[in-house]
Amino acid sequence: MSSTAPPSPIPASSQSFASEPPLVGRAAVIGRLDAALTSAFTGTGRICLLVGEPGIGKTRMAEALEKRVTASGARCAWAQCHSMETEPPLWLWTNILRGYLDTSFADDIRQILDERICELTRFPEEGNLPGDWTTSAVGAGYRVFDAITQVLKRLSEQQPLVLLLDDRQWADAASLRLLSYLVVEIARWSVLLVWTLRTTEFDPKDSRNKHLSYVLGHRRSERIVLKRIAEADVADYVTALFGEADVTLSRSVFEKSEGNPFFMVELLRPWIDEKPPKPHELKLSNHALDIMRQRVRKLNATTRGLLSVAAVIGRTFDLKILSYLVECEEAAVLDLLDEPLANETIVPSSEGFGRFVFGHELIREVLYEGLNAAERGSWRLRAGEALERRRESAREVATTDLTHHFVSALPRATDGEKWKG
Repeated sequence: MSSTAPPSPIPASSQSFASEPPLVGRAAVIGRLDAALTSAFTGTGRICLLVGEPGIGKTRMAEALEKRVTASGARCAWAQCHSMETEPPLWLWTNILRGYLDTSFADDIRQILDERICELTRFPEEGNLPGDWTTSAVGAGYRVFDAITQVLKRLSEQQPLVLLLDDRQWADAASLRLLSYLVVEIARWSVLLVWTLRTTEFDPKDSRNKHLSYVLGHRRSERIVLKRIAEADVADYVTALFGEADVTLSRSVFEKSEGNPFFMVELLRPWIDEKPPKPHELKLSNHALDIMRQRVRKLNATTRGLLSVAAVIGRTFDLKILSYLVECEEAAVLDLLDEPLANETIVPSSEGFGRFVFGHELIREVLYEGLNAAERGSWRLRAGEALERRRESAREVATTDLTHHFVSALPRATDGEKWKG
């Protein structure tokens, strides 16, 4: 067991914005990471999974952890998963280990790893193995797992290890399987392994995630969900940035960012070292908007088309109204909403069954802007007609909603094309 003393607590905020933005609204997350790190430093390994939407601060929390580890004199290594299908098996783990291998046994370990991994790359990904390869591939896999496990064990005996693995959703199947293999072993080592995961990229139907499910259910691992920050946290950030409180500005930043830390920072980035902006001067850069555009582009074309129509209805939309607009059965429309519900592009509304709300107003805006003027006018008109039919059936419909759709449809667009599912 290492004699390295446990580090002091992670600072909850930074004193200087010039170096980096202050951390706000993350005291609970910091506390959980602090406890996991202390456990690892005292010889009881842990695995933590930081989970959340893009821009929620997963990588930022990992960076804060890295600073604490470095300040304590311990070792820390990063590895980034990439959204590429060309990386060889266990590329993630070989990269992170090579960052550690500057010890006296480095050459021997490198040779062992290279030989083992070279053997593994002769086989396809798990799940696509011909019958006569299965036994050989499994044997090769376990030999690689054992080699990497022994390296980590020997390194952790010298001093505590902290491994930071970013964007787990893109990891290869072999790397995920090794993670499930390690979760049992590291319980007796001085190792903290932290993964980040975008919920918007996570496919629960992916067969690779069976290994992740096993890890999450293990008593030595924990899932830390990063939620959006509160209005009071945004106010703290604005005060730290400009040196004075500004309630009007803070409220406007919170409303536009909806508590997403990345959008909060991006809204105020142009005003660093300047006087505070007026609320009407706040706007997001194309770089920030690209996060939402990329998120929308990853939806299949049919679902994207359906959500574009939903975006016409509004931030909150009704299944019955949407089904009427696209002329599809409600059950068929609901099936198409499975994907955006799984990755939180939309979420169920608290207003009742059959109502949904876009995960962020910017998602709705990006989808709406993808329609041309004629399409917007046609869908607006049909939305107004749908609400009118609902009112005729003695159901409550706000006059302002009816007026909004009919006025927005002027000048009336051509009938346009019906939605094609």
